Amino acid sequence: MQKLNDNWITDKHIDFEYKKYVLLAYFQEVSQDFNACKLYPILSDLVAHYRNTLAFKENKDRIANTFPKKISGIDLEQLQVQYDQLLNDDDLIREIESIINFSIPKFKHYLEEGKKIYDFIEKHLIIIPVGVIPLHTQEGYLLLKNVTENNVKAYQYQIKLFNT
Repeated sequence: MQKLNDNWITDKHIDFEYKKYVLLAYFQEVSQDFNACKLYPILSDLVAHYRNTLAFKENKDRIANTFPKKISGIDLEQLQVQYDQLLNDDDLIREIESIINFSIPKFKHYLEEGKKIYDFIEKHLIIIPVGVIPLHTQEGYLLLKNVTENNVKAYQYQIKLFNT
């Protein structure tokens, strides 16, 4: 599977069409994984990209709001002062902003799709001990039965307090 770079927004060419096709190729692979009910590692990757993209947008908006503004007029009906930006975004920032505005709804859509699969699995997954329960429950075996194929897969697990 092709992994989307953490710096995908600013990596290589900053062009809306190029980034759109990079994202669509990534989402096509995400969709294939979801159709196969594969959530790992793609779901956590999606969450990270969605959060980074939202943070990028929020930080850009926060910075834009901190710059001084020039009074352009007064709206007497709503009793508000109207302002104009003194510092306008250049073409590069506008291009990045259009990429972000395109990507956020797409990330959100695929996150919701992944969450539906996750919720379905969580609802239908049953874990019960079989036979003698060991004293050390931090390690053991996990048996997964596939009803449609009539087979059982055995996995060994070990839970460690510290990763070495």
